[in-house]
Amino acid sequence: MTVTFTAEMGAIVAHVITCTCKDAVAQAPRFGDYADARDALLAIPFALDYGSSEHRSVLPGCTEPELCPDYPLSVHAIEDLERPEVNVSNLNAAHLLYALGYGEPGELDELFGDATPEEFRGRVLTALALAPVDAGVPSYQDGNWIEGGRRPAYLQDRLTELLDLADWCAQHARPVQWH
Repeated sequence: MTVTFTAEMGAIVAHVITCTCKDAVAQAPRFGDYADARDALLAIPFALDYGSSEHRSVLPGCTEPELCPDYPLSVHAIEDLERPEVNVSNLNAAHLLYALGYGEPGELDELFGDATPEEFRGRVLTALALAPVDAGVPSYQDGNWIEGGRRPAYLQDRLTELLDLADWCAQHARPVQWH
């Protein structure tokens, strides 16, 4: 499981039918509303058949053409601006949120929330100033269980990305969200 730090969603300006590859989204025809895109999706043979022996064609721009025809398509909303995202594992999200002052590591049951860009930026700057250099955590394996580690300086690198996110949110007057 993962947590994504991003900006609040903006205005929807179009809908596309996609396999979700960014290049395919960029080349997909635009529909003015969801209902038109949904109707067009339902008209594509095998578009929704996962695991069917029949296959649909690869979408223009798809970056995984050997896999694309085997997976169902979906309707994707296109926003007025592409939002930045910082995606981390749940464990690393709890580590980051603790560094940002949002609770204790063992007490972070809810890995979602929001903040104003100014508040979030202040928390990130404070964390960058106070946090010792992250030495990282080695990965380990216990039988079939593998726990991924964290590379050295991971915390500082991600905090720097979160600072960029806070600045983008401030520029575009959108709250910071994580979920």
